[in-house]
Amino acid sequence: MFSALWPEISIQTIALFFVVFLTLHVFFKRRKNLPPSPSGSWPVVGHLLSLGRAPHLKLTEWRKQYGDVYTVRMGMEDVVVLNGYRAIKEALVDYKDAFSNRPDVYLLNLISGFGKDIAISKFNQAYKEKRKFAYSALRNLGMRMGPGSMEENIREEARQLCMKLSEQGDAHPRDIADNLTVSVANIICSMVFGKRYDYDDEKFLELSKIVNKVAAQVGSSQLMAVFPFLRFIPGVNSTNRILVECIEETHAFLREEITQHRETMDNENPRDFIDLLLNELQKTDCFTEENIDWIIQDLFFAGIETTVTSLRWGLLFMVLCPEEQQKVQAELDSILRTDHDVPTLAHRSQLPYTEATIMEIQRIRAILPLGVPRAPNEDTTFRGYDIPAGTQVLPNLWSAHMDPEYWSDPEKFDPRRFLDSDGKVATRPESYMPFSTGRRVCLGEQLAKMELFLIFSSLLKHFTFKLPEGAAAPSTDGCMTITLVPPTINMTMLAALLSEVSIRTIAVFLVVSFTLLVFFKRRKNLPPSPSGSWPVVGHLLSLGRAPHLKLTEWRKQYGDVYTVRMGMEDVVVLNGYRAIKEALVDYKDAFSSRPNVYMLNLVSGFGKGIGLTKFDHVYKEKRKFAYSALRNLGMRMGPGSMEENIREEARQLCLKMSEQGDAQARDIADNLTVSVANIICSMVFGKRYDYDDVKFVELTKIVNKLHAQLKSSQLMTVFPFLRFIPGVNSTNRILFEYLNEVHTFIRQEITKHRETLDNKNPRDFIDLLLNELQTQEHTDCFTEENIVWIVQGLFLAGVETTANSLRWGLLYMVLCPEEQHKVQAELDSVLGADHDVPTLAHRSQLPYTEATIMEIQRIRAILPLNLPHATNEDTTFRGYDIPAGTQVLPNLWSANMDPEFWPDPEKFDPRRFLDSDGKVVTRQESFLPFSAGEF
Repeated sequence: MFSALWPEISIQTIALFFVVFLTLHVFFKRRKNLPPSPSGSWPVVGHLLSLGRAPHLKLTEWRKQYGDVYTVRMGMEDVVVLNGYRAIKEALVDYKDAFSNRPDVYLLNLISGFGKDIAISKFNQAYKEKRKFAYSALRNLGMRMGPGSMEENIREEARQLCMKLSEQGDAHPRDIADNLTVSVANIICSMVFGKRYDYDDEKFLELSKIVNKVAAQVGSSQLMAVFPFLRFIPGVNSTNRILVECIEETHAFLREEITQHRETMDNENPRDFIDLLLNELQKTDCFTEENIDWIIQDLFFAGIETTVTSLRWGLLFMVLCPEEQQKVQAELDSILRTDHDVPTLAHRSQLPYTEATIMEIQRIRAILPLGVPRAPNEDTTFRGYDIPAGTQVLPNLWSAHMDPEYWSDPEKFDPRRFLDSDGKVATRPESYMPFSTGRRVCLGEQLAKMELFLIFSSLLKHFTFKLPEGAAAPSTDGCMTITLVPPTINMTMLAALLSEVSIRTIAVFLVVSFTLLVFFKRRKNLPPSPSGSWPVVGHLLSLGRAPHLKLTEWRKQYGDVYTVRMGMEDVVVLNGYRAIKEALVDYKDAFSSRPNVYMLNLVSGFGKGIGLTKFDHVYKEKRKFAYSALRNLGMRMGPGSMEENIREEARQLCLKMSEQGDAQARDIADNLTVSVANIICSMVFGKRYDYDDVKFVELTKIVNKLHAQLKSSQLMTVFPFLRFIPGVNSTNRILFEYLNEVHTFIRQEITKHRETLDNKNPRDFIDLLLNELQTQEHTDCFTEENIVWIVQGLFLAGVETTANSLRWGLLYMVLCPEEQHKVQAELDSVLGADHDVPTLAHRSQLPYTEATIMEIQRIRAILPLNLPHATNEDTTFRGYDIPAGTQVLPNLWSANMDPEFWPDPEKFDPRRFLDSDGKVVTRQESFLPFSAGEF
């Protein structure tokens, strides 16, 4: 609070300043028996000149001479300073009833509405009620699950931040402080207003601008904190006037939102913090309309600057300590791999080094090194000194965090301080208080911790941060404004896509790629292509971790058919129902092949399976057989039929979950995967397994490992030559090993089936395959190897997709309990107690249940970009020339979420699929959960 203390003012003003204060000083008598005071206090200004631009450092230095508790003069006011963990804890925790108030400081009063907020208001009954509500409301919002929860809002903002940084490219070093500010502001908006804004939204830009102006103005108004009468003096009071205007602008914006919320509020279903405040306004006398304005302002002013500053310090120390950055990234890669574009809070316990690094960032550079000032509620005796009521008390958190008694070599950045001998995060150590302590501990502590963990780890998951070549190391001293801010630094950001491999690998990668680029000529008259394509990587950096969203966004600008560059390949994207149907149905002969993509070839045995093979005579024969075989199995009746196998598995699943009990919340993803895998086993092998059967456990384990490895091998889809490069090709080798494990299991079952085969009475899919092999009618279509790859295809395609659909379904039932109740009511009315699980015959009697399943498949397409198609031959489509073999991506997400066909597409509403009589409508346009066409 002590930087920029001497603005340029006129000689007359300075003269008036000293005359008034020297006169007052004559009548001013210092309190007796206060803690000792350093020498060097001047009339009127006190110790201000000695404190300088880094008061926390000077106050910590004085501790050596004057002890843990002493008094400094700020202008003409006595301020008691608490130094070190013991003195701070003793005052703020052991004497919490005495030291829980705020001092009467004009600047603090001004930005708190003179007691109308929470953080800065006096410690009284009104404060207790307001804080109790705020704590309850933040906990309510924080504990919500799924889309719209605080965690998911932060994760979404982390995604958008990484996507924005990727779009900006890594060609030039730059400062990302503004990006961080916008992201954190949007998190507060999501919590307070119930919505996030696009970064170019005019209202959001207006709000960000206002908040930045207030922060800047408070930072430049600190002289008024010590000399509040300056607001009445011409030539100086413009600072006060501008600050008041900025606050009024903020409140005008907030009142618009509050008015909109009041008009649409449902008391039973509060959407966000404003709804909760309006609800509370109706229940208690402690809240007024003005309280709401000031409390929300608190969240923006306190919540943005502090979190952004912590993130900036974090990135600065990652740049200065690259070995620590590498350790964090190695831990993130080992836990997250490619399954998660950003981490979840559930990962926190699995990422101890990341967590310890964040704690060390908060220790080594406390963003509020002197906390927020306290004051005794009444005349208080502390450590033998008499401290009058209302005296300003500064807890010097810096002195606690940099105390060599607790932290060896405190200026060294070392996350291991926070790890125990087992590598786990130690319990909160003494002398660590980044959010202060006692009754006035930071109200937003839990939110800030969530933000720091999810954003910091997401940034390091996606990027490696470095100083530009030859740049000098930035200072870590910081500058005191409202917070202790780091210097502005320009950093280069290397996308994690490339940072995971060695420099030598990158060099080989670039040499090979650019050599290929010389010989590569772009096809003419392809559909238009978005800007921002980079050499070698194409649009990959822009697509980010959610390519279906980016591709759908680009549709607005580039139309239903456009071209993106995946690495060095052109990929045509089809958006919307009409374009997808036209290509895959009306032009089915042209778009029915598969592209020559190494990873697709690998998992299909280079054409030995069915789903991923080329569209030719062999594919047609294999597909014809598979369709006939599955229909054969599906039409069987009674025990052993496909329907009965699924019903039996549903029984076993419900039984298993009942046995596990409902005492504790748990994730049932593994239960669903095991059940779906057993259904495939019943169909393919003719038998189901007990859940603890050794062979079955082995099979599910192998399939899960294979799926995980496929997800982590996606870089090879775009750059297949990486399988030949040392340091990267281990991914390819491990994938081969897992495929061989699956095939070994399948061959053992094929051998057993062959020994007991009865050609006239095929029991299952393998028997039908062996029969087809013996007929010798299609010798070029079926071999022993074909059988292995076709069976593998059923497991790889059938388990993951169905289990994920079920998981999405249960998630939406949790989020939409009213829809869950409707389905259950329908099931109860039709099934009664006669059936433990339904039959397919019940399907027509359960239209709402059927519509709910359809809505689940619409709102969250599990393959939003489907499997890639390719043109069989050079094709003209909508006036564009698409060469044979060009990869074509049907963006099913764009069809299933198209507002032209689906009003309010993000809303979960099964009634879309019901007619006026409550019956399921025939298959609707723009509903493509299983794609379209022949493939």
